[in-house]
Amino acid sequence: MFQGEKFFSVLLFVGFVGVIVYVINLNSSAVSEEGLEVFQKQHQDESEYTILLTDMDYHDDKYWHKYKMLIDRGIGDDGEVRFDSIETADWMRVSPPFFKKYENALGMEISRSTNGIVTNSVAPPGYSGYVGNDRYGEWRTDSHGHSFWHFYGQYMFMRHFFMTSYYGPTRTSWRNYDEGYRRNRRDYYGPTGTFGTGRYTTQGPGKRSTWGNRSESFKSNVRSRVTRSSSRYSGSSSRSRSGGFGK
Repeated sequence: MFQGEKFFSVLLFVGFVGVIVYVINLNSSAVSEEGLEVFQKQHQDESEYTILLTDMDYHDDKYWHKYKMLIDRGIGDDGEVRFDSIETADWMRVSPPFFKKYENALGMEISRSTNGIVTNSVAPPGYSGYVGNDRYGEWRTDSHGHSFWHFYGQYMFMRHFFMTSYYGPTRTSWRNYDEGYRRNRRDYYGPTGTFGTGRYTTQGPGKRSTWGNRSESFKSNVRSRVTRSSSRYSGSSSRSRSGGFGK
């Protein structure tokens, strides 16, 4: 065999080994289950709940979410509905496509279970079951003629949980969601499409979140990276090679 042919054979062998190693690395670092799915399974015995996306981040070459859940425990002896709230203590890992899907949904409601039937779609917090529900509150009108949602005293904690002082639900926006989005399970980012990550992290409670404290250059790099990674993903069974960059 000529030297050139030997050299070419070596190159082919090295390239083949490299591909095998790369595939192994992809499989070993794959996300077998999205963080939201893990959180849902941890509470699969609950038939009524609402989940909000409360934080997100990129570190250790991986993508992460944090969530909080409001659980409806049913009507108590006093005739009022009982609730529990739970937050994820640890970061929940997600795949690049999943991170990209919800990159604009920080601070929003992303999942709910009604009678054990789970629906995953984006909406302003509380819109799917509590805002507009006369068991929990009522529509009122301010001195300027603008409508707003008011939770009854025993459910006033929902004002904090769903951050309604920030989102300011109006009858018109809720009706738009109820009639045009909820029934079709379409994502709804508010009357002008401006609710979600950007506004939440600059004007809302999300300013104190991990993502809210990340620099704009960091977030821009992550958005670019997750777009490239998502395009190389097949479903959510593998992830792209990635490097690090500063805060």
